[in-house]
Amino acid sequence: MVPAARLVGQRFRAEDCAAVAVAAVTDGQLGDDPAQLRDELAAAGLTRALVLVPDGTGRLATLGAPALGGVVVHGFDTHGGDALAVAYGKLVAALTGQRLTDRQGRQRPAAT
Repeated sequence: MVPAARLVGQRFRAEDCAAVAVAAVTDGQLGDDPAQLRDELAAAGLTRALVLVPDGTGRLATLGAPALGGVVVHGFDTHGGDALAVAYGKLVAALTGQRLTDRQGRQRPAAT
């Protein structure tokens, strides 16, 4: 993830963005050093970093490091078609100040 964080930082550093976030879908097996990843995420000026991991993988050693306390990790159900889309929708809604509702018109909680 370090190279991706570095590229996001390079791309948006000169921009006047109200919010910059990165979302990644992974099985949680990351080879990055937690302190280096934390530093790259901070240098990129990210508003949020969200990692989506299929439920039940149990492989979050790097992401569970105390240095990465600001990275939000969400599990998602791999058997349903909407879980991943809803997670991305919550992130975009939170970043843009929008209200996300479900198909029945009920408001969904914002992403953390």
